[in-house]
Amino acid sequence: SWKENELNMVDTPGHADFGGEVERVVGMVEGAVLVVDAGEGPLAQTKFVLSKALKYGLRPILLLNKVDRPSVSEETCNEVESLVFDLFANLGATEEQLDFPVLYASAKEGWASLKFTKCPPDSEKNMSPLLDSIVQHVRSPKADLEAPFQMLVSMMERDFYLGRILTGRVTSGVIRVGDKVHGLRITDEGVQKIEDGKVVKLMKKKGTSMAVIEAAGAGDIISMAGLSGPAIGHTVANPE
Repeated sequence: SWKENELNMVDTPGHADFGGEVERVVGMVEGAVLVVDAGEGPLAQTKFVLSKALKYGLRPILLLNKVDRPSVSEETCNEVESLVFDLFANLGATEEQLDFPVLYASAKEGWASLKFTKCPPDSEKNMSPLLDSIVQHVRSPKADLEAPFQMLVSMMERDFYLGRILTGRVTSGVIRVGDKVHGLRITDEGVQKIEDGKVVKLMKKKGTSMAVIEAAGAGDIISMAGLSGPAIGHTVANPE
């Protein structure tokens, strides 16, 4: 969390070979931080991932990384920013998407800045400017807590003890440990039930670790155990 805001950060592969995974991740979020090497500029995979983000209506934040390198100057950053702007325009970005904030950073040193600098004062060597920009620039998810629970499965893994772990964003409603749920898939004939089950465990990312939780609501990105049938692209929902 950051200044009373809960932020869910989801990393995405930067290569076209992982197109399906990129699409699933982009579909889970409300915004994007486009990280570009300030010395190299946008690469081929930058175009691919950015095109997906723009397609889903996200408003990216541009983060120029590695500005602390000797070869990177303010002029270099201005050139890279212009290249990225042209890339946005060529991909059909809207006026709103073209009005993207730019930050300068050294991920290695652990800082970000709203102004170009090679080395900020020690008191400013942190990621506060980036987190503040995310809060200001990225809209909150549309969340209907009163509607029946529904979650699209975006990721899946297997746990030795819990079995299949399904991860996704809760699109509506509230889910609690012990709730009965259905696994559903859409076919040419309509919605088909895969499995009836019960939520035995709910988890949520807290930093780099997973925290066990008792309940979650619309807008949360969670992992759940209890169903063995649903897979990526399927839906978990209340029996209602």
